[in-house]
Amino acid sequence: MKYLKLKMDFDGIVSRTVVVPADWSLAFLHRVIQAAFGWLDYHEYEFSIPGDPQKRRWTEQIESLDDFGDGKFLESSETPISAIVCKKGDMIDYTYDFGDGNEVEITLLGMVTKPSPKEFATEGPDAVEDSASVGGIAGIVAIAKQGKGKEYKQVSQWLRGAFKKRIDDVLDYPSVSDIYTRVFCLVKTASTANPKAISNCWQDYIVVR
Repeated sequence: MKYLKLKMDFDGIVSRTVVVPADWSLAFLHRVIQAAFGWLDYHEYEFSIPGDPQKRRWTEQIESLDDFGDGKFLESSETPISAIVCKKGDMIDYTYDFGDGNEVEITLLGMVTKPSPKEFATEGPDAVEDSASVGGIAGIVAIAKQGKGKEYKQVSQWLRGAFKKRIDDVLDYPSVSDIYTRVFCLVKTASTANPKAISNCWQDYIVVR
């Protein structure tokens, strides 16, 4: 099995570099992005190609987006990641939560033969649902760093009530090991129904861990 090394950039403030099986679907990549950025899969999403003359858009709930914008909707679960990004430098855009307009720019950095932690990278905090895109995340982090005050109390109550999350958790930036483990768990879970879908590299990791 081949693996794609992808850099996922969220407005230049939050980024994750991950390795995923090349022939797995865009729907699987959606779940990787959710895990890597700490989103909770509460909203709809779509993939698109920058400058695509056909304006193709890939998602899982096509019927719910029939009247949303223009373009040709395709099933993300039926499209391999490698069908969209297949050579170094290829890019694909990911939009999550059309209300907040979270935009992630994904770039193929190359192919790898082993999904080891050294191929992964992380920068910035996890995302927070319904936080008005990345500017909102930066604002929440700034408030969390204050440690007190009216805003701190308000945001703390909101996070606790909406997500059962402590405001100080926002300051616990995920490590490379965290991101690697999140992706590995997704691969392991997705492979349960079809054990042959998992490569020897991931199998070795399962045995070791």
